[in-house]
Amino acid sequence: FIRVKRRYSKPMNDLLKNKTKELLKNNDFDKALEKLKEYIKSKKYDLLDLHYEMAKVYIHKGNDLFEKKEYNESINNYKAALYLIDKYSKNYPDIKKVISGIYYSKAKAYLANNNKSNSKRCYEKSINYDKKNYNAICGLALLYNSCKNYKKAITIFDELISNENKPEYYFYRGNSYFLMGMYLYAIDNFNKVIDFNTEYIIDAYNHRG
Repeated sequence: FIRVKRRYSKPMNDLLKNKTKELLKNNDFDKALEKLKEYIKSKKYDLLDLHYEMAKVYIHKGNDLFEKKEYNESINNYKAALYLIDKYSKNYPDIKKVISGIYYSKAKAYLANNNKSNSKRCYEKSINYDKKNYNAICGLALLYNSCKNYKKAITIFDELISNENKPEYYFYRGNSYFLMGMYLYAIDNFNKVIDFNTEYIIDAYNHRG
């Protein structure tokens, strides 16, 4: 990364941002990064803005690599994004939600790479930055489930249901009860899923028996 000691007053204008967005649309991540580095070297624009745009490119690139199942490279790009944000963008509005989202994506990549310990750590960091990142909270519960810590998973699903009354949480909680051998509790949760009449209904019928 290009090290800097000061920021320049001229903000990154919409024209420059649109150029970067156009490259992202075509998945030209490396070109977008090179373009931003050129702007940084020009010393004409606000360095905080430029480095934040770079962080966003790394996030997009990480997501793209995740879809391609290149998990190690995906993780490296998320790390790069976190580094830039920590160095240049910590005081941006709503930055904690952005950081939470990166750790959530990083957790998924670690899990896909069968690294459950690092996945758990990233889920927890994601939640620490945004207590309402329910995707991360659910991901952590599912991770506990996969580790056969069903009681911990159920506790988290209880909290999720109290905040967001979604059928998938009942389905996941029902599955946890099922794996614990608590079939009446499992059936009760699957019945709730059926009441929602959503995409989970078939799985709920199959699990309920």
